[in-house]
Amino acid sequence: MNAARTITYKGYIHPIPSRDWEKGNTNAINGLTYFVHGFSSDKSIAEIDVTFQLPEGFDPVSQAVKDLEKERETLRAEFHMALNVVNDGIGKLQAISCEVPA
Repeated sequence: MNAARTITYKGYIHPIPSRDWEKGNTNAINGLTYFVHGFSSDKSIAEIDVTFQLPEGFDPVSQAVKDLEKERETLRAEFHMALNVVNDGIGKLQAISCEVPA
């Protein structure tokens, strides 16, 4: 099992007008909500060091694989439904008789 890891990166504070300031959002101060992003922009108001501990056994890869497998199954089902529509259309066209009565 993996040991816990400490991650540190530069973060940048980005404020936006808060939609739920009146509802008591603890992330909203004086009508603004503050977010930390890993990139700087003209809307950045401060640079900070963000440090956090990853839990032991943290494995984002297995969840990402599960998500992609689920997406693959969805795409496979959609493909087979579309293929059935095309095959049905081909079958109906092939059933049309173009024989001229004598």
